[in-house]
Amino acid sequence: MYLNKNAMKNLINNRLSRTIVILVAFILVCSSCKKNNEEGVKAAPQIERVRTLTKNDTTYTETRVNLDSNKFGNVITKVPYDANVPAARWNGQYILMGQNLRTTISIKINGVAVFFNPVFVTENSLIFVVGTDVPYGPTQSNKLTLTTKYGTVEYDFGLLQPYPVITKVAPLLGEVGGVITVTGTYFENLTSVKFGTVDAEIVGVPTKTEIKVKIPAGVSQASITVTTAGGSAVSTNSFFAFKKLLYDDAWTTGMTSYGGWGGTGDIANATGGVRGTKSIKFNYTGYDCPLQFAYTGPTLSLSNYTALKLSIYGGTGSAGKTVKVELNGVATVWAILTLTEGTFTDYVIPLSTFPAAVNFTKIWVVENSNSKAPIYIDEIGFL
Repeated sequence: MYLNKNAMKNLINNRLSRTIVILVAFILVCSSCKKNNEEGVKAAPQIERVRTLTKNDTTYTETRVNLDSNKFGNVITKVPYDANVPAARWNGQYILMGQNLRTTISIKINGVAVFFNPVFVTENSLIFVVGTDVPYGPTQSNKLTLTTKYGTVEYDFGLLQPYPVITKVAPLLGEVGGVITVTGTYFENLTSVKFGTVDAEIVGVPTKTEIKVKIPAGVSQASITVTTAGGSAVSTNSFFAFKKLLYDDAWTTGMTSYGGWGGTGDIANATGGVRGTKSIKFNYTGYDCPLQFAYTGPTLSLSNYTALKLSIYGGTGSAGKTVKVELNGVATVWAILTLTEGTFTDYVIPLSTFPAAVNFTKIWVVENSNSKAPIYIDEIGFL
């Protein structure tokens, strides 16, 4: 059968029309699906949990380098991956799990918006980062508020107080009962200050950046730990507690230097001490040359103490050399100390080393190796 020209034209037009209708319908269906996907499920959001995003936790930590310097750097610790958390920390990354989240508009913690990337939002999860502008503390709501196009939901989720940071302890030695100052940050909601494992009495009202405490009994050398609602911080420098301090940058009341034979000294040498800026420098001239200290103050009973402590820095040529420490002028009984060149060494001498004595009167530090190497002495006292 043959079709004339008009019939053929009509057939082609009909087929073309049907094809166009099908294509338009297909485009409309796809557009509708895409629109529905972009708009998300038209239902109120639900929050099921918040979990950690990474397997590591990074904290900025101060580390001791040497006598007078510290360094700061990131310390990475392992944390459980995919662990549920009840609260966040500053700069932490977290995944919020729930339902109907695709159209999320904002997330707030304690009323402050936190960052999230819409690209990574699905109906069941999203990633958010907590900035340092989010407030913390007992006066906050500790609520996470999530808002989508179709509703708002609240979830119990707050911000943990940052870890405390100790930047300075001053002074770094003192007598039992004395007051020292701990300086740093994030000290609010303070729960305790310890010297080692011994609790210290807090003096006055601490602030966010400063705490004053009394030096407790039962401590000689210990690190200081500050504990708050946010965690604990340990001082990088150890504190030394004396029952009776005799020298620290200068003689305490009643102490003095006096003669002897040979050698020259400087009781306020300014080249530095263990923790302070001064020490006692003595230039020996040979064997048995003494450095002599005397106490002329009110009666000081030795029955209150168990040991004599002093720190000695060995000058050039002192490595392996020795000195004798004699108490109360008894030159027949002594403690022998071996020097270390180029650094301060702490020496703790039990008082039982020396002949029994009722009261304290003097200390001699005597050259014992026929050496002319200088020494520097600091932080002298009874424990």
